[in-house]
Amino acid sequence: MENYQAYILPTLVFVFIIWKIINAIILRKKISEFKSKNAIIIDVRTKEEFQTAANPRSQNIPLDQIQVDIKNFKLSQPIIVCCASGYRSGVAAKIIQRQGFQSVLNGGSWRNVR
Repeated sequence: MENYQAYILPTLVFVFIIWKIINAIILRKKISEFKSKNAIIIDVRTKEEFQTAANPRSQNIPLDQIQVDIKNFKLSQPIIVCCASGYRSGVAAKIIQRQGFQSVLNGGSWRNVR
């Protein structure tokens, strides 16, 4: 046990990788559940990003317009929010929830929601 420090970093890396895999599996399951409930998919990337590549089922509402445009949807409608990496969709999900929507999922990258 003299050299236990040599095992700490590899162990932490292994645990982190397992944690990421488990989170990805859980997210995919949640996305499937939302899709089965006919969730609206909102991509909050810029118009230019969205035109480059996007999920054909998604609607583009850029993050800077989400607070106004989300009022066009029913509060009971499940919503999946996506973007390029998951950061902007996380911000948008919080904004949408503050508007009274109960069933909102940060889907992360638009590629997760295909």
